[in-house]
Amino acid sequence: MPKARPRAGKVVNYETPNWLALQQALGQRQRDRFTWRYEVLLTDGTHVQVYRHCDTRGYLHLGEDGRAFHYTERGLYAVSDLEMDIWHVLPTCRHWLELGGYEEEDFPITRQWENWGPADLNGGNDEQIAG
Repeated sequence: MPKARPRAGKVVNYETPNWLALQQALGQRQRDRFTWRYEVLLTDGTHVQVYRHCDTRGYLHLGEDGRAFHYTERGLYAVSDLEMDIWHVLPTCRHWLELGGYEEEDFPITRQWENWGPADLNGGNDEQIAG
């Protein structure tokens, strides 16, 4: 299947939050860690909700059809990998521990960090993280 071409879009709503796409991607508990920013209508008719993570300030662009998008340097929206976008936006394991308030069920991919080494858990420092 050919890769979808990036699409132009325009902001059509910046007043009325729509949380459905985020809840479908991450669940209700994670919603509290994001702010809704605005809604974009792509030229193919797709509605994209834009959310910003409160701790990392990273953005998720989520289509109401379940697809993820990223905003390109050319000002277009390209389909992206939802799982990778989530990992780029959510805090690293180290940050999860530092921020507190997170529980195991908040991690997007259950127990993924069990395969990580000490460098992954503490940003490359030789010190071990308690916990």
